[in-house]
Order: sequence, then structure tokens, then C-alpha cells
Amino acid sequence: MSSSNNECTVEAMKDSEGMNLDGVYCTHCPSKILNPGSAAFKRFEFPLPLMQYKKGEQIDKKETLEVFWQVDDVMTFENIGVSHKVDNIKYLACADCERGPVGWIDADTQQCYIALDRVKHTSAASDSGRPRQSLDDFLKSAK
Repeated sequence: MSSSNNECTVEAMKDSEGMNLDGVYCTHCPSKILNPGSAAFKRFEFPLPLMQYKKGEQIDKKETLEVFWQVDDVMTFENIGVSHKVDNIKYLACADCERGPVGWIDADTQQCYIALDRVKHTSAASDSGRPRQSLDDFLKSAK
């Protein structure tokens, strides 16, 4: 997949001001995490612990992710679970099914970040009201 296709997909997920166009949902259950227009798009690298591990795999293994929704106030979330602080970071998970981390809170700035690769998005205009594919699944299907 070329980076221009990836960029095009990300552009379709945000409005002209860089805010999320769609609602943000857990990939494992129907829990709503964010309403449309409540988070700003940000691009930078950050290592998050893996969501799932294979038997015998190192439990502190991380995945470097690059695209996030930034939320200024934890109270903006519709539904989110917050871990205890670990190395000045609080990890975010689905409050209903407890899967995660889907993002983190920087304890110094109190800025919250949700990884686009770890959530699904639903358009307000969607007839079904069901979450669309995750960004990764969308990019794979666009090949």
C-alpha cells in the first residue's frame, strides 16, 4: 500500500479543522469511545504495548503507532477505562470489555491519545449505526 493511499484514508476520517468526522468505537464490542468532532488528528510515533500476546511471548513487547486522535480532557470520552500510572503514562482501554490499550494519557500534560489503528469509526450518516472497519482493515481492503 502506498503512503499516498494511507494519507487519503486518514484525510477522509477528519474534517477541514482536523477533527474526527465519525464516532470512535471499540473494535471488540459496541462500546462508544468518542463522539464525532471531539478529537484532533495528530501524527507522531509512540510505542504502545500490544493488545494481544501469543503464548510465551514477551509481555512488555510494544508496537510503534503513528496516527492518533488527541483529546484535551478525559471527560470528553463517552466510555473509557484508565489504568494506574506506569512510567508517567496512564493507558486507556475500553471501559466495557476492558480490551486495550487503545491509547494513553500523558501524566505531565493530561493530553489523551487514541490510536486510530486500535479503534473503529462510524459515520453519523451510516444507516446501520454499526462501526466501520478499523483503519488497518480499511487499508488492507483498499489494495
